[in-house]
Parts: sequence; structure tokens; C-alpha cells
Amino acid sequence: MIQLRICPLEMMQVIINMATFYRYDLSESMAWPIEDDGMHRCYGLEEYWENNNLAFLIYLENELAGFALVNTKGVNKYKLGEFFILRKFRTQGLGREAAITLFERYKGEWMLEQLLPNKTARIFWQKTLTSYMPDNFTTEIVRNRVFGQIEVIRFSNLQKESI
Repeated sequence: MIQLRICPLEMMQVIINMATFYRYDLSESMAWPIEDDGMHRCYGLEEYWENNNLAFLIYLENELAGFALVNTKGVNKYKLGEFFILRKFRTQGLGREAAITLFERYKGEWMLEQLLPNKTARIFWQKTLTSYMPDNFTTEIVRNRVFGQIEVIRFSNLQKESI
């Protein structure tokens, strides 16, 4: 059974540590270089503990399996900033279950962004949202000043009955 637990500020380092694996995984499709000290760091994660943003640790039973970071953009408006499942838990449906649990917990207007070269994430979100919100989400390719072209997915689950 999966659990989404709010990550308190004093546990922020857990997500920062896992984010090195997240960034490493992304480097495969993005060709990002490793830093001189041998690390793949994510910067700016501190924002998820400010301004009503949300940071979650994802567990399978009692084992840490990933994280989800959400920007709140107003009442019932959310942007899924980062979502990561450790490799050993992938292809088991855990990511899908965690994402849907998150969406069900926070009903509203959602936005997700994927880097175009990250085909694995794009396929994952297409399948997950097709099962969760069939025909009720939109996708578009837009230009991002940092990452170039990205895919943006939007949907609202305000009217969706809970699963």
C-alpha cells in the first residue's frame, strides 16, 4: 500500500538526497553533465517548504519510494513541480497510484510539465492521466526559457467523483 506523507522542513534533506538520483536519471535524456564533485544536484527545492507549497515523501509500506513536489498557485490550483519514483519501484504501478492519490487528495486545476527529451516521463503521464481523466486533459508544446520546448499538461478534477 502506498502512502503520501507530508515532508516536514526538518526532513527536507531526504528529498534533496533523493533528488540527486532524480537528476541523474534525467541526465540520461537531457545529457546534463555531472558536477565537478561527482554529484547531480537539484537546486531551488527549498521553495517547496515556502508559500503554501507542498512536499511529499512517497512510501510503499514503510519503505521510502519517491517524492512529489507541488507548487500551489492559488485556491485549488496546483502545479506538479517534481515527481520521482526510485528505479526499484518503477513498472509496478506505484507511480501511477501515488499520482492519482495526490490528485484525489488535492482536487483542482492541475498543470504538469515534462521535458520533451524525457520520453519515459511523457509516456508515464499520458498513460496515468488517460486512466485517471480520460479525454479530460490537454497537452501542448511550449517554449521554456530554461529548458527549451516542454510539454505542458492541464486538467481539472474539481468535478470528478472520488475514486
